[in-house]
Amino acid sequence: MHVASYEGNREVPMPDLSNKKVFPAKDRVKVIFDPSMKWQLVEEYGVDSFTEMDDGSLLFEHEYADDEGLLSWMLSCRDKVTVLEPKRIREKLYHITSEIVKRYEENENEKQSVGRDRPSE
Repeated sequence: MHVASYEGNREVPMPDLSNKKVFPAKDRVKVIFDPSMKWQLVEEYGVDSFTEMDDGSLLFEHEYADDEGLLSWMLSCRDKVTVLEPKRIREKLYHITSEIVKRYEENENEKQSVGRDRPSE
């Protein structure tokens, strides 16, 4: 059996592992944040990542790589964020939050009916 040997050093270029290459932008999001979210935007995206509006709210526009990650982030912001664009993200958030409301309404209705079903002593 013959094994090839390599003498000398070959330089192999490092791959481009920048966020733009690893997580290419899929779309751009445009949202309004409550002023209380300012610190989070500054820490995550920098002081120039948003525009402060006259009413104190924060207009944030940024590229993002995947819908699921964006949706998770928006939901973690609770009622402190309003998505303006893209429309499909607004629709997905509406669907998710509507399902959550239904779940809690159903649980509340079940609790009330369980209380009524108990026999009187």
